[in-house]
Amino acid sequence: DEMLKGQGLDPKELVIFPVGQLFYNIVKDGEKTTVNMDSRPYNDNGRIMMPMRYVAYAMGFNVEWDNNTREAV
Repeated sequence: DEMLKGQGLDPKELVIFPVGQLFYNIVKDGEKTTVNMDSRPYNDNGRIMMPMRYVAYAMGFNVEWDNNTREAV
């Protein structure tokens, strides 16, 4: 199973995005928290495409959609 792993907002956090799944996990101090997503990471000819909103959330950023400018801010 393909998955991407990286550090979360807290250096003690491990964030795991399983490719093809509608969730990611945050592991901290041996405790796992599952976060549901509305889109999934996928493999596109050897490149993993990630839902950036959830990558940003995992890094501690807030992401909102501005419908007037049609931009994520």
